[in-house]
Amino acid sequence: MKSMVDGLKSALKVREVPAFLVLVALIIVFGAVQSSFLSSANWADVGRVYLAEIAFLTIAQAIVLLTGGIDLSIAAILALTSVIVGLLFVDLSVNIWLAALIGLVVATAAGLFNGVLISYIGVTPIVATLGTLTLFRGLALGLTGGRNVGGFPEAFQSMGQGTFLGLPTQIWILAVVLGVCIVVLGRSVHGRWIYSLGGNPEASRLAGIPIRRLTILAYAAAGFMSGIGGVVAAARFNTSRADFASGGEFIAVTAAIIGGVSIAGGRGTVYGAMIGACIIAVLRNGLTLGGYSGFMQIILIGVILIAGVLIDRLIVSRRRRRAVSEQLQAMEDTTSGSG
Repeated sequence: MKSMVDGLKSALKVREVPAFLVLVALIIVFGAVQSSFLSSANWADVGRVYLAEIAFLTIAQAIVLLTGGIDLSIAAILALTSVIVGLLFVDLSVNIWLAALIGLVVATAAGLFNGVLISYIGVTPIVATLGTLTLFRGLALGLTGGRNVGGFPEAFQSMGQGTFLGLPTQIWILAVVLGVCIVVLGRSVHGRWIYSLGGNPEASRLAGIPIRRLTILAYAAAGFMSGIGGVVAAARFNTSRADFASGGEFIAVTAAIIGGVSIAGGRGTVYGAMIGACIIAVLRNGLTLGGYSGFMQIILIGVILIAGVLIDRLIVSRRRRRAVSEQLQAMEDTTSGSG
């Protein structure tokens, strides 16, 4: 037992441990209250219905938050991607896999546009992405005229409806994406630059880190991740809709924050954010099994978001006070030593 605990501590950083314990507690509580909660069929629903798309949005949001920014347009990019795929296949008879690839290109371009607005035009992230949220949603609605576009091949649908080795297919896709992000952020130069940018932008600039290029890259990556979510959503529902993932950007922020990603930037991990996404998925599934309405779930997620932001600000404030105290102590030691 002790070895298991030690292994868990080495795998999780301090910021992720509370989120992991909350996830375990929720599973125990819902498993005790709802007899069907721990069934394999329900866990498949958790992965397919409650986790998949929001997990891709959470990864996207975590990457941007680590830079000290925020992206409110990720859910709109997801919807726009699904619409692009549907229109290309249904209306223009483009091969479905080529349509999916074009959709991902459009999603990445949308993220690039966000990055340019922020890094070169100088628009603040929240204002820039709030504007593009409306823009991308409007484009998706205008392109479809409000209609649903669907009827995809079975091979494409299997990405959102099929299973592989007993798990929903999109969970395998998610695992690959998550693994790549963990390696890039944890072991590459660009990953270290992202943490540096979020932790201290001015020091990063003085150190010669290409801040503008890095910002554009981060938002482009967020767009790409959102695009994957859009392709998976189109496959799961066998249709494309302009209203996919409405409000998903705020759920993604909530998941990332409760998973230990600092809204101030520079701290947290994508696997911590994924723990947060799992918490949201388990919570929504458990509440649904318990007969609680969607309104109650939205209210609870809102409360969790506010609490998460307040806790994060408290942690940041304490860290700053500790840093100032250490600097003052070092100055006193230097003064006393020279005297």
